[in-house]
Amino acid sequence: MIRVLLCSLALVFISTPAFSAVTVGFEKGNSFTTADISGDLTITCRDMMGGGSKTVFVHCYDSPLSPYESGYLVSSGAIDADKVELVATQADGKVEKKSSKWDTKKNRSSSRFNLWIDTLTQNNLLDEGKNVVAYTFTKKGQAVLTGSFDATIDREPARTCEPDWYNSTNSRDCSNPSFACDSFFYNQNDCR
Repeated sequence: MIRVLLCSLALVFISTPAFSAVTVGFEKGNSFTTADISGDLTITCRDMMGGGSKTVFVHCYDSPLSPYESGYLVSSGAIDADKVELVATQADGKVEKKSSKWDTKKNRSSSRFNLWIDTLTQNNLLDEGKNVVAYTFTKKGQAVLTGSFDATIDREPARTCEPDWYNSTNSRDCSNPSFACDSFFYNQNDCR
């Protein structure tokens, strides 16, 4: 009787997947920073059709997430799944859900998760402070691995960029300077 029981226990142990050694998180880690950045930009737009030029003065402002605003979910080892769902509980109690197909060959989500950008059409998965990110990996609709990890966003002091100017051959840069501001912050390494 004892031999039969031990053999049964051994079979259960051998057939159970060894997922406990697999760690899950975002591709460059789970610690992020943000800071308010701003600066003054002068944009001169030249009309290529001979219509002259226009100059506008813009105060650019952003609060970027570092090291990135969207990223892959990765695992330290193989997970036999076809989908992953993330449920993030933000520091203020707000809950956000996102999902992606799972790429078993690369041990990562097939698409990047929007971690920070919040617009009318998309919500950010994370917010300032501690975020508890629960994950569920599924294969053909059946859960194969669940767990959670913390992702934190710390606020740094505000930074101001040196004033700059930008010449553009696109007249739209003067009426909608968001792309010019993106270039401004990129060229000044987010005011660092």
